[in-house]
Amino acid sequence: MTSSARRVTAGGAVASSRGRATLVLRKSPDHKDQRLSLRTL
Repeated sequence: MTSSARRVTAGGAVASSRGRATLVLRKSPDHKDQRLSLRTL
């Protein structure tokens, strides 16, 4: 799970602005919510 989440986070951060990715991560402390938010972005 950690590997997948990390991979998704990296992809989302690269595709979107770094600040945006950070905001999503900070807003959603939950790993599940994080993945969903990044996927939606």
